[in-house]
Amino acid sequence: MYENNLITIIDQHLLKGAQDTDIAYFAKDRQGKVIACNALYYKLAGFSCERAIIGKTMQQVSWRQLASFYAFVEKMVLNSGAKYLNIEKLPVQIDGSNSVISEKKPIVINGHIYGYMGRFKVMKKAPEITIIPGRYNRQQVVIKHLYFVDIILPLKLFQILIYVTFYQLDYKSVANLVHCSESTIKKHIGMLYDRFGLYDQQRNLNELQKISRLFIGQRVVEMCFDLHLEGQCHLILPFE
Repeated sequence: MYENNLITIIDQHLLKGAQDTDIAYFAKDRQGKVIACNALYYKLAGFSCERAIIGKTMQQVSWRQLASFYAFVEKMVLNSGAKYLNIEKLPVQIDGSNSVISEKKPIVINGHIYGYMGRFKVMKKAPEITIIPGRYNRQQVVIKHLYFVDIILPLKLFQILIYVTFYQLDYKSVANLVHCSESTIKKHIGMLYDRFGLYDQQRNLNELQKISRLFIGQRVVEMCFDLHLEGQCHLILPFE
C-alpha cells in the first residue's frame, strides 16, 4: 500500500516539474539515490536522460564537490522530518549564476519517512523588491527573482508578514498594531499560507519564517514602513 502512496506523491511532485521548466525537481530514497526527476534536473546533473541518473548519488553528479554539504542537509531532513529552504552556491555557474534557491522536504507516509523530494531554481537575476500602486489606491509589494515564483502581496498584508516573522510578534500584539481583531490576523495569516503555497503540515509560522528570511531584512522593513528612505519604492538585493 505504501508503495502506491509513494508513487502518487512523487508523481504529483514531478507533475509540477513538467509545468515549471525552469525549476529542477527530484526525489530520492533514504540512501540519497535518485528515484525520479524532471528533465532540467538530470541535464544540470550531467546526464542525457532520466534513466541514466536513476540510482545515482550526489557523488556521481556534476556538483559532486558539494557532496558532503548536501549529504549533511539530506540527513538533517530525513532525521528531523523538517523542510529545508535556503539559498545555496553551486561550484559551477549555470546561465551566468551559481546561486540557487533550494528546497527539500521528507516524504512521509503513515508517520514514516521513506525518502525526500526537492526542487531548486537558478537565480539568474538580482532579487528585486518593489512597491507599486494597486487597485483602489492600495499599494502592493512585488518580489522578483528570489523565490520559485514571483511574490505579489498587498502592502498591508506584507507588513503583517514582517510583524509575525521578522519581529516574531504574537497575534494579539499584531492585532493591536493594525487595529483589528486576532481572528482577522489569523485570516490574514491563512491568506499568506495560500499565497506561498503552504498546505497541510506546512501551514505554520515556522514555514512562513523560512520563506520570509530570504528577503525580509532591515532595508526591506524600512521601505515597507517608509522609514528614513524618503519614499523609496524599489530595492535590488545583492546575492549573498
